[in-house]
Amino acid sequence: MLVRLEVSCNQRRNLKMIETTVPVSVSPSALEFVRERDLESTLDELGELASEIFEDASHIAAEMHEDPDVEGLRWISFHVEVCWNDAERVRKARDAWYDRTAKDYTPALLSDFGLEIDRRPK
Repeated sequence: MLVRLEVSCNQRRNLKMIETTVPVSVSPSALEFVRERDLESTLDELGELASEIFEDASHIAAEMHEDPDVEGLRWISFHVEVCWNDAERVRKARDAWYDRTAKDYTPALLSDFGLEIDRRPK
């Protein structure tokens, strides 16, 4: 069950938090990136989607990634940590993410966002 999406800013750490069932932390550089491109609502929607698909994630963060070989190539990666032992469950969740985002967003928009799943089985 998702709670109503609320956005607040933690001034001490300059982090934005997208409050969903699993809070999504947004790094300052990622927040600056989406503001430059006027993609804040997309960030919030994708944060909510990540929280929905990975409802039992131990951590979800939207972080800035830069290509070390291509100057200026940057994107936001949703880094999701899960305690799942089952690789098939991870594959299905990844596929659900890409199916949902492909249905709702243009390829050009999605080039600014990615997904990284980190399995940390208990």
